[in-house]
Amino acid sequence: MHRSSEIANSVIFGWYIPMWLLMGAIPSAILGLNVFTIIPAPHEDHIRTLIEGNQEFWEDLVNHPFPRQMARGTAPLNGFRHYMIQDATYLEFYARVRMQSIAHSSSNASFKDLENVVAKMSNSLQYATEMRNVCEKQLGIPQDVVANEPMSEQLKQSIALYESVAREGDWLDMHIVLLPCIMGYHTIAHRLLVDPATIRNTLYYTLWIQENASGGSFERYKKFINEQINKLPNSERRWTYWIDIFGKACQTEKAFLDLAYEDLTYDVISDGRYKIRSYGRGGVYLVPSEDGRVFAQEDPDENWTWELTNTRDGYLIKNVASGTFLGVSVTEQFPPYYEVNSKGEGYKSWSLNPIAFPGKQMYQLFVSSKLQFTLDVDVNQNSSRVFVANGYTGSSQMWLLEAVG
Repeated sequence: MHRSSEIANSVIFGWYIPMWLLMGAIPSAILGLNVFTIIPAPHEDHIRTLIEGNQEFWEDLVNHPFPRQMARGTAPLNGFRHYMIQDATYLEFYARVRMQSIAHSSSNASFKDLENVVAKMSNSLQYATEMRNVCEKQLGIPQDVVANEPMSEQLKQSIALYESVAREGDWLDMHIVLLPCIMGYHTIAHRLLVDPATIRNTLYYTLWIQENASGGSFERYKKFINEQINKLPNSERRWTYWIDIFGKACQTEKAFLDLAYEDLTYDVISDGRYKIRSYGRGGVYLVPSEDGRVFAQEDPDENWTWELTNTRDGYLIKNVASGTFLGVSVTEQFPPYYEVNSKGEGYKSWSLNPIAFPGKQMYQLFVSSKLQFTLDVDVNQNSSRVFVANGYTGSSQMWLLEAVG
């Protein structure tokens, strides 16, 4: 669950607390005024009018390169981790705001209204907790890093915009300023969901594309806004304001996706020397051969030690004895064949995904820039073969990293 889905589910259908009662006086980011003077007729798609008044900003958001890279399995995993931590931080902020709404509720709210808010507050807390768990358990980010990463400037800008609208506007204005988050993410994710070229066996697909492509809450939110605008008298002043805040929100959401390109690393495992042992294939170890190939064998000696170094693009895995790197080369044949080598040829950055078992910490090793490919091993009586599998096939892709020295 991401903030776009959580917001759509939690602010429609029911009593909405006046937001100016909930938030402090943080000034809005000044992103420029986009004046639009056409007042649409009743029963039109008013959201389309908002988009047409901000076509450039909207296109910048829905055509952002980061989601396209996720769909191709080539997005930077450390960038995705940073984005997801900030998304979780946003949900925690949103949950705190909803909790404050109980104390600041107006005296004319019914008991049923308050029950509605309490129920939605519980959902917000649950979503925030789920996002923290995803960051820690599925993306391998240490718990203290997730808890202590500071709020990004992009997130501060988003919150400042929401707070300025809460002070200056009303409940409908707040629904409109949240639209680019809700509708923008849904538009992007649904496009990628139905695209046959989208790679479906990556973390990006399950954690972002499927989550944000869910259409139920978005359609209800869209219907709700159109119905509410149709109930109001046409006002050029109000439409000018809506066009302006919608455009600013498009810009802040685009900036939020830019988080994926910040130069950050996350230590899934500490830099150091390790023996790399297969969990699911009889405990064999990853070893290089003299001709540059890679095998899995029992009873390794000191020459079969690998040194892991974390970089922005992923971990470099260097054989200590030879000084060469674990890589994946690609043949020119069609379809291309991906071959593991110990020469550092081709792709040589690896992303580690932790898999927790009782009493054991194991890892999957992905090709960083081709996240659908996972280090695998096949062992029989006569030989072993180390390769990259296109997809997740089970225990043969689970590796133990045994520290040396």
